[in-house]
Amino acid sequence: MKNKRTTIVAGGLICICLLSGCTSTALKVTPTALPTVTPIVAVSPTATKSPTNLPQKQTEEVIYIGNKNSKKFHLSNCNTLPSAKNRVKFKSRDEAVKWGYSPCYNCQP
Repeated sequence: MKNKRTTIVAGGLICICLLSGCTSTALKVTPTALPTVTPIVAVSPTATKSPTNLPQKQTEEVIYIGNKNSKKFHLSNCNTLPSAKNRVKFKSRDEAVKWGYSPCYNCQP
């Protein structure tokens, strides 16, 4: 009985060693480089033909920029624009005048 038990334990240990990889010939694992990924930009197709009966909009929206402190408003390309923290944007000249702002003497909006 003792001999049978020893054989079973020894066989179990051998099986565990074989299954866990505890063998005399170890496998070498070498790291492989990951492939580089190049992003692909999708380009949406554009219409090649525009309808001839619809007019094309060529006008650029003018934005007026007001100064909170001086109550003056300027064109967006004026060289005397206020600092960013003092700016107020208006969609039209009439809107700026309605809010009590007067035009800048430099750019004369």
